[in-house]
Amino acid sequence: MACLHATYINHAFSKHAHIEFAIGVIEDGVEGFHYRGQTHFALKNNLVILHPREVHTGYAASTGGYTCRMIYPEKKLIEQMLGIENTIDKGHLFFKQVIITHPKIVQLFLDLHYTLEYSASDIEQKEKFLFFFNTLLQGLRE
Repeated sequence: MACLHATYINHAFSKHAHIEFAIGVIEDGVEGFHYRGQTHFALKNNLVILHPREVHTGYAASTGGYTCRMIYPEKKLIEQMLGIENTIDKGHLFFKQVIITHPKIVQLFLDLHYTLEYSASDIEQKEKFLFFFNTLLQGLRE
């Protein structure tokens, strides 16, 4: 799974799509993007979830640009890790919310990202991955 930590100041992403989810937190600044027929603005400490194969753009919507931490997990990986690949629960991997502001979910994502970026422990990475996605799915059901 790809893991990205980047700052974009003048770069704008034209229309494109990923074959996997694009999930990330804005650490600083504001990212603007067009997705599902609407323009969205992700602010500092906002979690963004973009679905596989969905066309979107991306650009700095503030003068200083924006800094983000992103992961790109395949849907099948998430389903396998959560043990839902052969159940109806896998339908819950469709997220209606594009931007999530819940502080606990944002912090769990950052913990996951730091672990993926800096820890060599597969067990720790898997534990953080499972905890983040379980909490995310549970939080969005409430």
